[in-house]
Amino acid sequence: MLRVMGKTEHVFDPGALAAAPERAGVGEREVEASLRPARFADFVGQTQTVDNLRVAIHATKARGSTLDHLLLSGPPGLGKTSLGRAVSEELGCQMISATGPGLERPRDLVGILTQLRAGDVFFIDEIHRVPASVEEYLYTAMEDYQVDFTLDQGPHARVLPLKLEPFTLVGATTRDGLLSSPFRSRFGLFERLDPYPVSDLVQILVRSASLLELGLEPAAAELLASRARGLRASSTGSCAAPETSLRSTERVTSPRRSLGTPSLAWGSMSMGSKTWTAGSSGSWLATQGNRSA
Repeated sequence: MLRVMGKTEHVFDPGALAAAPERAGVGEREVEASLRPARFADFVGQTQTVDNLRVAIHATKARGSTLDHLLLSGPPGLGKTSLGRAVSEELGCQMISATGPGLERPRDLVGILTQLRAGDVFFIDEIHRVPASVEEYLYTAMEDYQVDFTLDQGPHARVLPLKLEPFTLVGATTRDGLLSSPFRSRFGLFERLDPYPVSDLVQILVRSASLLELGLEPAAAELLASRARGLRASSTGSCAAPETSLRSTERVTSPRRSLGTPSLAWGSMSMGSKTWTAGSSGSWLATQGNRSA
């Protein structure tokens, strides 16, 4: 939809961009959440990891049991959270999420564990930052589906055993070496996510552009994918994070969306006396003649 901007508006005015009808009331996090793959069929890349998990889930359903606890490791932005959500969807259960630093006390953990239903997925991001006192409660919860909660102190102290429904713990970490040996040994499945090649990032961008109803030419997708970590594909052979490439796409297309032309081609667009060119960092550079504006 074409919208005429007022004389006092600027293409980079945050208020002008927020006023675009197609983006009104939708924040960046909401947009990113809508682009996350819901199932393995939608997940691009990490083929070996997805195949391993698909086999494990198929075997779990055949046995009528609960999936083994899963540890996902790798650099940030590779899709560990999205993969955890896809696992819960494939299992047909709900996923309850928490972060390692957010589980400050054992009671925080117990409160979540008692809400889990049979077969549910408990996802902990940054699991290497779970406090030691909370980690000890996870030992029995992961092995025996039970936690021994201590009530009172001193001579009046007593232990209250709480039975839990069988669940699957999915831990995500960028530093798996910080996990203690007893904690790590309680996971049955280990998967490490690798950096994405440019070809996979291009597929992710094309899929996301389709969901956002953006026109994305192949050359533009290739350019954005190769700049996902600020490195050329020719120098490294791979790029790290689809999350970075998706954010670059959103930033680069913002000027066009505000003008009602939601499409992106490799090159530049003219606006007034200036030419706006897509820069390597995912921004628009204004040039006039041979000088940058």
